[in-house]
Amino acid sequence: MKRENHRIMKKKGSLWLIIAIVVVVLIAFVVFIPMGDPETEDIQVDAYEDTQGDTPVNTLENENSKPAGDNASEASAESYDPEDTWAVYWYLCGSDLESGNGAATNDLIEMMEATLPENVTVVIETGGAAEWMNEMVDASVIQRYVYSIDEITLVDEQEQANMGDPATLQDFLSFCETNYPADHKMFLFWDHGGGSVAGAACDENYGYDALTLTEMDQAFSSVYQGQKLPLEIVGFDTCLMSTLDTANVFKQYASYLVASEELEPGNGWDYNGWLSALGKNPGMNGAQLGTVICDTFMAGCESFGTADEITLAVTDLKKLDDLLTAFNGMGKEILSSAIAAPAVCGEFARSAQRAENYGGNNNT
Repeated sequence: MKRENHRIMKKKGSLWLIIAIVVVVLIAFVVFIPMGDPETEDIQVDAYEDTQGDTPVNTLENENSKPAGDNASEASAESYDPEDTWAVYWYLCGSDLESGNGAATNDLIEMMEATLPENVTVVIETGGAAEWMNEMVDASVIQRYVYSIDEITLVDEQEQANMGDPATLQDFLSFCETNYPADHKMFLFWDHGGGSVAGAACDENYGYDALTLTEMDQAFSSVYQGQKLPLEIVGFDTCLMSTLDTANVFKQYASYLVASEELEPGNGWDYNGWLSALGKNPGMNGAQLGTVICDTFMAGCESFGTADEITLAVTDLKKLDDLLTAFNGMGKEILSSAIAAPAVCGEFARSAQRAENYGGNNNT
C-alpha cells in the first residue's frame, strides 16, 4: 500500500492476528534501540537538504559535502578495528518510486555526496523500474555499480530480470560475496514494503511482483548456509517491514535489523549522513551504524517536516529468541484460558484494539 501527501510517500506499503499486534508493541520495549533526539544529539542536518526538492534528478554528479551523523559511539561499548573493511550490498529496486518521481536517483545522489575511505565499499544492483530519472542507469537490463572513495563505476550487467524473484536476489548476493567480501557487511533493501504478508521490492516490469519473506529466506539461505551471522545489519529503506516475522527470518543472517514499523516518509534514509559517518569511523559495529542510520533519518525528517509518524528502529536480533519464547507462551496461555472462559478472547481483543497500530491494516 502507498500513502501520499504533498511529497510522495516512499516505499509502501482471528485471534492470532490480534496477538501479533500486541507483540509488535512489546518489541519496541524489548529489542529496539531507540533513535536519538536531534535537538540534543550532535546531528548535522545541512548535508541532507534538497534531496527531494531542488536537486536535479537527470544527472549523477558527485558533490562532496559536509558529513553528517557522528553520534553512534554510545550504542555499544564494543567497536571494530578502523582498518577493517566494510561492504554495503544495496538491492535498489526502483519501481514506480523511481520511474514516477526519481526517488532512487535522489538517494544515489545522496550516496555520492559521501566520500568513503578505501576500506568502505557500496555495491549496488539497479532494476525494477520501467525508467530511471538519470543518464547513467539503463532500465532495460540489471546493472551493478560500485561506489568507492568518491567514484561510482559500472562493474557488471545482466539480462533483464525480476527483482521480486528470489533467484535475482540470490544471484546478487553471490556476486557480492564472490567479488566484494568484507570483514563487516550490511544488506539493504530499497523500494515499497508491505509487511509480513506482502514483503518488499516490487518490480514494476513484472507486474509489481515482490519478494516475500519466504523468498528472501530462500535466497539468503542458499548463499549463507552454515554461516553464523554473516551480516552486521539487514536494513529495509521501505515501509512496514519492522515486524516479528521479518526479524525471525533474518536473526540467522544478521546481528541487527534496521526497519520501520509504519509507512516511511518520502525523503527516506539520509544516505550521505550515515555513509559519511561510516566513512569517518569504519570501526563502528552494527549497533552503532544502525543508530547513526536512525538518527540521521530522524534529523532529515525533522528538516522535511515529516517526523510525526516515523518509527525507524534498530532491532537487536540476538535477543529475539527470548521474545519468541514469550510470544508462544502468551499464545498458549490465552488459548488455554479461553477454553475455560471464552470471555478472555473478548477482553484480549479489546486490549489489542487499544494498542498502537502500524500501517492501518489491523483495525478490524
